[in-house]
Amino acid sequence: MPCMSIRRCLIILLLLFISLWGLDTAVAHAQSNNGLTLTAHAGYDGIYKPNRWVPVQITAANSGPAVEGQISITLGSVATADKVVYNTLISLPTQSNKQVTLYVYLPQFTGNVSVELHDADGRLLATAVSNKLTQLATDGVLYGIVTPSPGSLDYLQDVTGERSEAAIAYLSLDELPDAPSAWNALDVLVFHDVDTAQLSAAQQEALDAWVDMGGQLVVVGSPNWQKTAVPLADSLPVTLIGSESVADLP
Repeated sequence: MPCMSIRRCLIILLLLFISLWGLDTAVAHAQSNNGLTLTAHAGYDGIYKPNRWVPVQITAANSGPAVEGQISITLGSVATADKVVYNTLISLPTQSNKQVTLYVYLPQFTGNVSVELHDADGRLLATAVSNKLTQLATDGVLYGIVTPSPGSLDYLQDVTGERSEAAIAYLSLDELPDAPSAWNALDVLVFHDVDTAQLSAAQQEALDAWVDMGGQLVVVGSPNWQKTAVPLADSLPVTLIGSESVADLP
């Protein structure tokens, strides 16, 4: 009789385990198929300076039910008394794809950034881990290069001046911050053969503020110099009136 009782108990426990396993699997399956995807890209081409504001571009897509929620990045912890939460509200209708940018203050030795999407009730809906981050010394030179030819100015990483080191971040126009404080990590910005008229009003204002505070802007001439230089005419120290091709420069 005791053996029958033990066997019956084992069968009941096995059935209970299978039921719970099936429930967990169903929940995980539902969470992975809620139609939400989240991606994140942090830093300037993955480069950051510690204790400087850094942009984190987040793309959220939704092919499922509409969501009203909040995107957040948490740095530090309660245990070390340095916990900081950066967040922004987001509305994701069905079949939507949106991009938002959070500016975060990164401490030293940050390897990447984790991003979370919660609904209005605080339930976690999706997570993402950013690209790997590379730390540049605070006194290092960070060149931001906006060009259709990445790699063409790689030699600048050897131009350190009197600084400890230098690094190059190849950027697109839409990666340039629209918050003045986020420009402080950049030391030099180079525009080469790009249409600067595509900068938003907020980006242009942030760029002007950065230049006024000592940021170095370099506008490189090319056969298409007009589209690069004309929209920035008020920021340039010269007035450009034309161009001429020459065989050499003796």
